[in-house]
Amino acid sequence: MGHSGSILVSDPVIYEAVQDMEDAETQKYHKKVKDLISHAFHYSQGNQQYAKSLELYNEALEIQLNLLKLDAGTNINVASTRNDMGIVQCKMGNYEESIMCLWDALATKKTYYGDDHLKVAATLYNLAVCHACRREYEMAREIFDEALLITTKKLGNFHLDVSSILQQKGMVHFKLREEILAGACFRQALRIRKRHLGNMHLLIAETMRWLGNLEMLKGKKTEAIKYYKNALRISKQSEGLRKRAEVAMVLSCICQFYFSYEDRRDDAEQAGRDALYIFGTMT
Repeated sequence: MGHSGSILVSDPVIYEAVQDMEDAETQKYHKKVKDLISHAFHYSQGNQQYAKSLELYNEALEIQLNLLKLDAGTNINVASTRNDMGIVQCKMGNYEESIMCLWDALATKKTYYGDDHLKVAATLYNLAVCHACRREYEMAREIFDEALLITTKKLGNFHLDVSSILQQKGMVHFKLREEILAGACFRQALRIRKRHLGNMHLLIAETMRWLGNLEMLKGKKTEAIKYYKNALRISKQSEGLRKRAEVAMVLSCICQFYFSYEDRRDDAEQAGRDALYIFGTMT
């Protein structure tokens, strides 16, 4: 699933299983699709120009279905395109369209790879994230469990991809007020991430922030602020494209923490202003 900390998992920009091309025209169309998918991936990742990315994916899918006559229900290249279209739709907030794309991709992948393949787990993960975005937390929890089962079977219990699922699964448990399960997921994710990344990585800060949120939910404010302060320290010293966003999110949590005390409103307002400033520079 990748170690970048990205929420959703794109299929590799590789056009699979293209064999025995019959003529130059067919080769031309396959190359066109590969180029469109590569550019669509670039727009969705580097530039975050999701509308442009979706336009290119749609063009690629049209060629696959109408010119190359690939079977929509069985062809793995069509499934990969739909997986990544689903990701872009989710990032745009088009959750219904996203889920349709991802369920279609999942069905084809299960037929092509079998039920317990890592690429099946990746699409399951994407589906669970999208259902969580729609606040369909019970469904998300069920799908995360399936993705986790496959991933631990294939990669073991301490792979970074496992920590990504545990982190997202813990957030779903948190939303469902399942405090014990949320804590178990977050703590295991933290152990795995520290093993692979050390103590000062942005993903460590992310998990600590959510552990702070969990302590706040439990009413344990003293423990919560410890997690928040550690998360802030780590996020400020770490590297990565998401650094500013993580700093701002931790500051927002600290703002809410201080607002729970009558005599700390000045500290709350300062943290809130700092968070808003960072969010403002990101738009």
